[in-house]
Amino acid sequence: MVAPLCSICRKNQAMYVCQNCGRVICSNCFEPSVWLCVDCLRRKANIGPQLAVPEIPLLIKPLWIGIILTFAGFALMMLATLTVGLASEEAYIILPGLIIPLSSEVAFAVITCFFIIVIAIMVLFILKFMK
Repeated sequence: MVAPLCSICRKNQAMYVCQNCGRVICSNCFEPSVWLCVDCLRRKANIGPQLAVPEIPLLIKPLWIGIILTFAGFALMMLATLTVGLASEEAYIILPGLIIPLSSEVAFAVITCFFIIVIAIMVLFILKFMK
């Protein structure tokens, strides 16, 4: 029994079958890493790689929403405390391992800047990952 000729080059004996089109092909017209003939491989290369958008698991979305809302609540409590502190002469910014005494107006400006930066970061995070 004689093996059929390659359906692409028609010169060599066919030894493989393309997984895409089903043609019998020789080893010269075959790409073993993907089990495709050279024609199908060229067609697939013209399509180009499809970028997969990672899907956030369903249980992670509520977790991130809860973290963002908790952080927003802490920030609002901090601003409320600071606005009450404007009536006094002095304010303190307390960070881990650091206590900074400031005038109440300067402390309010610093905290407001941090608050705006945090809100901007949260909005960017939500726009990027919560599609």
